[in-house]
Amino acid sequence: MDRADPPARRAARLRPAAAPGEQVKSSARTLTLLSDANENAESAVLQRDEYGFRPPLAAYISDIRTLPGYPLASSAHVHGQPAMEAAERILQLVGRRNEALVRAAVAAAGRYPGIAPAIVNMPARNMRFTGREDDLRDLRRLLNATGSMALLPGSAPIALQGMGGIGKTQMAIEYVYRFQAAYDLVWWITADPPQFIDVGLGDLATRLRLPMIGRVTETTRAVLNALERGEPYERWLIIYDNADEIEAVRQFLPRGRGHVLVTSRNLQWRDTVETIPIEVFARRESITYLRRRVPSLTTDEANRVAEALGDLPIAVAAAGAWLADTGTPVAEYLDQIVEHGPRVLPDEQESAQSVQRTWDLSLDRLRSRSQGAYRLLQLCSMLAPEIALELIHSEEMGRALRLVDVSTSERMERGKLVQHINRLALLRLDAQSGVHVHRLLQHVIRDRMTEDERAEARHDMHLMLAAARPRGEVDNPQSWPRFRMLWPHLEVSDAASCTDASVRELLVDRVRYLWFRGAYHQGESLARRIDRDWTQLLAASEGRPEQQQVLRRQLLSLRFNLANLLREQGRFEESHDLNKATLEEQREFLGAASPYTLMTLGSLAADLKALGRYAEALELDRSTYAAWALDFGEEYPRTLSAQFNLAVSYRLLGDFRLARKHDDDTLHKRRLVLGAADPYTLISASAYGRDLREAGEYEQSVAVLRGVVDDYASTLGDSARGTLNARVNLAVSLRSAGVPDEAGRLLDETYVRLLDNLGPANPDTLACRLSRATTILSRGDIEQAKNEMEGVEAAYRNALGEKHPHTIVCINNLAAVVRAAGTLTEARRLALLSAELFADVLPALHPYTLAAQFNLAVCDAELKNTEASLTIMRELRGKLLDILGPDHPDTLRCEGNLALTLAEAGLGGKEVDEADTLRRLRTRLGIRHPAVVAFEERRFMHRMLDPHPF
Repeated sequence: MDRADPPARRAARLRPAAAPGEQVKSSARTLTLLSDANENAESAVLQRDEYGFRPPLAAYISDIRTLPGYPLASSAHVHGQPAMEAAERILQLVGRRNEALVRAAVAAAGRYPGIAPAIVNMPARNMRFTGREDDLRDLRRLLNATGSMALLPGSAPIALQGMGGIGKTQMAIEYVYRFQAAYDLVWWITADPPQFIDVGLGDLATRLRLPMIGRVTETTRAVLNALERGEPYERWLIIYDNADEIEAVRQFLPRGRGHVLVTSRNLQWRDTVETIPIEVFARRESITYLRRRVPSLTTDEANRVAEALGDLPIAVAAAGAWLADTGTPVAEYLDQIVEHGPRVLPDEQESAQSVQRTWDLSLDRLRSRSQGAYRLLQLCSMLAPEIALELIHSEEMGRALRLVDVSTSERMERGKLVQHINRLALLRLDAQSGVHVHRLLQHVIRDRMTEDERAEARHDMHLMLAAARPRGEVDNPQSWPRFRMLWPHLEVSDAASCTDASVRELLVDRVRYLWFRGAYHQGESLARRIDRDWTQLLAASEGRPEQQQVLRRQLLSLRFNLANLLREQGRFEESHDLNKATLEEQREFLGAASPYTLMTLGSLAADLKALGRYAEALELDRSTYAAWALDFGEEYPRTLSAQFNLAVSYRLLGDFRLARKHDDDTLHKRRLVLGAADPYTLISASAYGRDLREAGEYEQSVAVLRGVVDDYASTLGDSARGTLNARVNLAVSLRSAGVPDEAGRLLDETYVRLLDNLGPANPDTLACRLSRATTILSRGDIEQAKNEMEGVEAAYRNALGEKHPHTIVCINNLAAVVRAAGTLTEARRLALLSAELFADVLPALHPYTLAAQFNLAVCDAELKNTEASLTIMRELRGKLLDILGPDHPDTLRCEGNLALTLAEAGLGGKEVDEADTLRRLRTRLGIRHPAVVAFEERRFMHRMLDPHPF
């Protein structure tokens, strides 16, 4: 039962029903639950003769005084007791004590209220919270009743809706503290601005032991999935405070058995979820609050103050703090309210003027008491409402305050300033999360300043944020907690307009962080806004060459990061064009050897690879790697990235030996320089496993990639993008090693996750879909394989064009699917098409080109075009011997197919020793491998392809 329920209602639930005019029999007993919520209520005291001659029973669920009317022998104190002991005391009280019954009662009961939540993140409680009892009861009732009432996906959120300053947040906090024992997990998230909801969910991921080093979308999805599954907790409460942008918030609403609470000024929430309108205080609540805050006030005086303020809770709190601090008579206070300055609050109600004047009085009081405290509040009004204490106490904040109060150079003195402000209720102090200055109050403070004062304060805060930047690269996950402390303040303070280079560098960091965390759309939007502002700033800085030079370099660096965001969204042409223009300007402005130029050069090479222009990409990657190595050394992190990119180019062009050489070297160095668990090290390990597969070392590839998948999962989490791509890589090696069933299960599961996380058009999702279609064929489902292969071919053709190698890979594999269905003529047409297309876009000796010819020869052999088949197979055998060697599985498959074709032509044993080929196939692949079985059954072996990532 809820402690907010009226005691009479609780007691009634435990009484047997009586017919009209009938008295309850003496065997009935009344059990009343007593707590600090009802100890002073008259209804908590029941008379002995109200329900019979025996006194009612009482269960004390809070640590309160023993109440009259409840003899000790008829009472049970269960506050603070463990579940088993509490159950035993209650059952003994009602005369049903039994050990088995105790155990059964505890097992069947809900969450025991004496146990605190296992995971808690919430603001400090407002010890002066007053009123809202009916609203709190309604909120508890609605949350418990949530089911199918919501039109939004999720756990039927309940929204507390009302104007700013009405007390929505305070009511949510009070609900959390009253009912936290009903939950295993309570997590508070500030949803203003909504861009940082993922930060709050990322922190929850850490508490749930879900690593958050992967992409931000993967981290948030992993958290929401854990909540929806109820793993490890089914009873949870997630609060989204100040969730005014519904569309931005709704994607983060979890489903499941837990509760979701929203606070918002946005009236449109009522169109989609159940809402509780939060109004101004009832007059009795205003009076109660004021008299608690200022005990000397009479009821009439409190009533007059409340009337002047329109019962707006935030104004009532400010008035109470001011009256308590100054001791000013109410009449004088009300006179000052009437006479004090103009209204600036964005509200047409007459009460808004009084609210403004109340704050003006408090702010004037603060300024007269401490210039330093007043200046600190001015500076805080330039930032987001929630500010970490680390920033408040920072040396840079001290420097900004020193001009008005020299004592603030001491860190402890700055702590005193916070208390001066807090005493007047002008901020909310939380020792864990920092200080919170209400948005309405920030507006009032800024309006009291001149434009020059606002500009100076804003610039001081920009410098403070830049000084708080962690050392090192934003690519390093260890720096993210400190960066995340700074992010919310950049946009609010209009940092993009700052002329200081260190502040602008922080904005470039922000864009790169969003790319690294996978927030591509958000990153693009921010980058374009900054680009617009900096382009205007660059034009305005004409005649100041030093400032122009730095700004121009940073603008080009910003565009390099914007191109990365575009490429990750599959917009390869846009990324290419932007990188090309940026590179030309950097070469002219910074020189070819500048690290910024080299970074863009590597990004342009990535664009070329995505567009299928592998030879051009290889030339760029060669020169980029050589330049990094020459000027920065072989083990510099960006040199290693350039070497990794070079290996990718070699692999895409079919030079698997050189790719393996560079991947092996890069992996070794990254383990030494970055550590075995670093994301860049893991991607090198995954690439090395791919190289082993291309070398035909399938079992070794599987062993390496199993370890990579485990390392990714333990470091980044099961749903991280890197983990999912490593699972696809492993599945391809499993199928290559002759284990299609395990490969199929792995691909089925991974494909669903990639669809959920990245969408159907993402390059990673498409690559997985293609490998999955190929594996479906290897498991014998020809119709499904055909449907999937045709779907992914169309997707690649629409996204990349019909001559992109990935599209041609689909055509090659589709030929094998059609051949398996028995349509040999169509299979040959597709095999010939893929061979011709590969010959147009890839080198003549590229393994993909040879694979397409391999399949064409098989189709010719099965169509009895024996001479044509033998011509291709003989030439192909020689090429494979030179390129891959005599024991590579592809060479052995080709020899096997050649042996079968020669046998059908009556030439068996003259060119190829079938027995020796079979022996070597068994030795290399194992006796149960599908290729070995096919050769033993004298069936031709085809060659399926899996695209390499670009």
